[in-house]
Amino acid sequence: MAINLSKGGSIDLTKNNPGLSKVTLGLSWGKASSGGGLLGALFGGNSGGAIDLDSAILMVDDAGRKYDLVYFGHRRSQGVYHKGDDRTGNNKFGDYDNEEIEIDLNKVPTHVTELNIIAHIYNAGSKHFGQVKGAYARVLETDTRNELVRYNLDEQGKGIKGMVVGKVYRYRGEWKFKALGQGTSEHNLSNIVRTILS
Repeated sequence: MAINLSKGGSIDLTKNNPGLSKVTLGLSWGKASSGGGLLGALFGGNSGGAIDLDSAILMVDDAGRKYDLVYFGHRRSQGVYHKGDDRTGNNKFGDYDNEEIEIDLNKVPTHVTELNIIAHIYNAGSKHFGQVKGAYARVLETDTRNELVRYNLDEQGKGIKGMVVGKVYRYRGEWKFKALGQGTSEHNLSNIVRTILS
């Protein structure tokens, strides 16, 4: 049974699941919601149009430096694979979620200690996370599709265009996940990466 985390919460991944090596980070969302009243509720509240929410993984080494950045434009690194870019919230480039990133924990370089999970609105303009209802990030066992942890992103609101959702990190020889929910008005991926590394 999956654990629902709130901001700041963490769980052990490998310690609680001996032998776990392959996990999938899933990001799910829909179209922008403009409220829509009763009709909006009946028809999913999606009258606000498409939102292109992008996922990325910033790999950080034990000196706090960038090792690599995996996103739709650079989809593969050692132990990390981005499955594709969903530009609308309607098309699934993961098996179940809108976007998925697969991680083979055993193949991540030993000096890489953090995998920071980023979600941001591409070319955000006036769009923000407050318009994205029901969005969540989760961690699954890749082979069994067993959901290990889920973090709902609804608490992010107006003005938030980018977010460090959480991180998968090494701790005393094991891998853990921590829900961060660090929102920013910045939507540019490079600028969000600089913020993490500063």
